[in-house]
Amino acid sequence: MLKPVAILYLLVSFFESWNIFSKTDISAYQAPSSPSPSTDTDTVHNAQPLPLLLQTLGPYLANMTSTLSLPSLSDESYDFLSDLAPFFTRTEISSNTVLWRQSDNPDGLYLIEHGSLRATYSYDNHTREVQETMVAGTIAGDLSTLSNTARNATTVAERDCVLWRMDLEALERLEKEHPNTARRFTRIVLKGACQCQLPLDGRSLHLVVAEEHDVLNSHLIAVLS
Repeated sequence: MLKPVAILYLLVSFFESWNIFSKTDISAYQAPSSPSPSTDTDTVHNAQPLPLLLQTLGPYLANMTSTLSLPSLSDESYDFLSDLAPFFTRTEISSNTVLWRQSDNPDGLYLIEHGSLRATYSYDNHTREVQETMVAGTIAGDLSTLSNTARNATTVAERDCVLWRMDLEALERLEKEHPNTARRFTRIVLKGACQCQLPLDGRSLHLVVAEEHDVLNSHLIAVLS
């Protein structure tokens, strides 16, 4: 009577003669290697508009380290940016495209990833137009969108641009789905607007600041009413 070991040896020899245990068959059952956790994390951190939100809003976030990077954020600040990101939509516009005209109703606010925008302010009692250039890493159309007031300038693409837009519908959804995030976003935008200084002469600066002050007042009234 054959021992179990001998029977096993015979079975293995039989299967090998039919190439059942070929290397090709064995490799087919090998599980694919999973990407390292660091690779997944890097992919998430590099996906726009998260880096752009950090570049634009980062200086106003609390608990920032000296290095302005997503991994350096506190959990609270990272969650804040992550909540905002899905409400922005990527759009591309060509040089000389008019994004909006003065007195238009707002269609949303824009983060500038690449390119630059030029805003031109015209006043009935002021013969000289006032111009402002907005570059990558800044936000455009924020105050008129948040306060739902008419655009106070005509804005044109100086170069081909990649923008991320939060339209009025997305803003409304953000306010309903993430009210705390929406309030914090609004506070940061208002703080940035108050700290913004334009390289203009005294008269022009006074007019622009007065216009922005009216928009800020409109927003505060809307929020508090």
